[in-house]
Amino acid sequence: MSKLEQVLVLNPSNELTFTGPFTSVVSSELRLTNPSSKKVLFKVKTTAPKRYCVRPNSGVLEPNSQITVSVMLQPFDYDPNEKNSHKFMVQSMFVPSGSTESPDLLWKEANSSQLMDSKLRCVFLLESDTILNNLERSAASGDDSLKVAVPKTNRSLTPERSFSSVTTGAAQTKTGASSSGLNSSDDEVIQLMAQCNQLTSELQKLREENGRLRDDGLRLRNIVGGQSYGVTSSTLDGATQLTNPAAQSPPILYLVVMLFVGLIIGKFLL
Repeated sequence: MSKLEQVLVLNPSNELTFTGPFTSVVSSELRLTNPSSKKVLFKVKTTAPKRYCVRPNSGVLEPNSQITVSVMLQPFDYDPNEKNSHKFMVQSMFVPSGSTESPDLLWKEANSSQLMDSKLRCVFLLESDTILNNLERSAASGDDSLKVAVPKTNRSLTPERSFSSVTTGAAQTKTGASSSGLNSSDDEVIQLMAQCNQLTSELQKLREENGRLRDDGLRLRNIVGGQSYGVTSSTLDGATQLTNPAAQSPPILYLVVMLFVGLIIGKFLL
C-alpha cells in the first residue's frame, strides 16, 4: 500500500537555515498549516536531538489552522568544512472521527499506512554566506548587474541517520541570553572588536614607553658608573662630565692672591 501524501503544508518546505555566529542559540522557524477539514496530529523529530530544542515538538492542528514551530540550535564550534548531516522530519496523521483518546495513545496505535511525513535538511550559514546567496538569487532572477562568481556553500550531506524526538525544554546558552536577544549579537561582536583594537593600540603605546624608560635608565646608570671623586669623567653622549667641585678650586689659589695683596700693602707702607 502506497504511503499517504503529507497533508500539512510546510514553510519552508525543504530546509531549515541557521545563520551564525553559532556562539549562542540560533533559531529558525517552521510554519505548519492544516488545509484539510480534519484534525491532524503532528510530531517533529530530528537526527540530532541533543543539538536542538523545539517548541512545540508535537500537537494537534485544527482544520484550516496553522502553527509556528521554533527550532533552536544550541551553541557549538562551527567548522565550515565539516559536513552537516542534521535533518528534521515532520510526521502527521489524521485524528480518527469521534476519537477521544489522547494523542500519545493515538501515535502508539497508529500503523505505518496512517502516517505522513516530510523531511527537511539543516543548513548552517554565516552572514557572509547569506549575502552571497542573495546575490545568487538576484543573478538567477535575470539581473545582469548582479551576476557575479560566487563560491557555493558546503551543504553536502552524509548518509541519512535515524530521527529522534526533540525536547521542548529551555534552550541553554553560554551567555544565558534568550533567543529573543539574538539580533544584537552582531552589534556586540563589532563592539568587542573595537575594544580589542583599542586595547592593542594602548598596549603598543605602553611597550614604546617602557622601551624609552629602559633606555633612560641604562643611560643614567652609565653616567653614575663613569664618575669618580676628583677625576674628570669620560664623555658620554657628547656631554663632558665635570670633576669634583673640591678639585676645581684648590687652596693654593687663595694663597697666591693673599701674597699679592700683601706685597701691594707693604709697598705703600714703605
